[in-house]
Amino acid sequence: MELLTKASVLEHLMRRPHHRGIRLLPGEVAVFEQPNSAWPVAMLKQLDEDNRRKYDSLSSVLHRESSVLLAEARTAIEDVRRELRVQAASSSKLSGMEARLSSLEGSVLSAGRAVREAGTGLAAVPDRLQRELRAQFDAIVTAVRSEAMRASMTRSSEEGAALAQLSSQLAVGGQVMWGSAALNGALTGLEVAQGEGLRRMTLTLSSNLVDAEAALQ
Repeated sequence: MELLTKASVLEHLMRRPHHRGIRLLPGEVAVFEQPNSAWPVAMLKQLDEDNRRKYDSLSSVLHRESSVLLAEARTAIEDVRRELRVQAASSSKLSGMEARLSSLEGSVLSAGRAVREAGTGLAAVPDRLQRELRAQFDAIVTAVRSEAMRASMTRSSEEGAALAQLSSQLAVGGQVMWGSAALNGALTGLEVAQGEGLRRMTLTLSSNLVDAEAALQ
């Protein structure tokens, strides 16, 4: 949009043939003509009003467009600030995550060392357990044998005592006639002693065998 100035208006008026101050006739004679002085003033006023309207319209358009551009610029600046705040928050969260990961890494390394140490200790467990079980088994076998021998000796002593009593009674019966009741009582006592000895030995062996099985498990 081009604004017209007074100089450009005068130049425009001078280009019109009927407003020139000098007109050349076919005979090359210069004749002076008095120009109409009222018309250029009215035209200048009209041009001034046109220019003013164009200026106002241009100012309104520029104001409206500048307002729109300013609003867009403010929106863009606010978006950039929001993104910067989000990035700052993300950076803070990232720092916290890095700290947690570092702590977790330390815990994992510590746990790995503990597992390796435990694995080293467990490698020697089977041999130690085997030695302990072997020692317990040997002790149990020795105890069972000792108990069996003791039970056997007890039974032998009880049987010997019963036999000695029977012999004494038989000796006495050789002098005095024994009845069948005395003989039956002696035999019954012998059977009871033998049964009691066998019962004790059986209970001892069963208890020792249960202990041995529990230790082996």
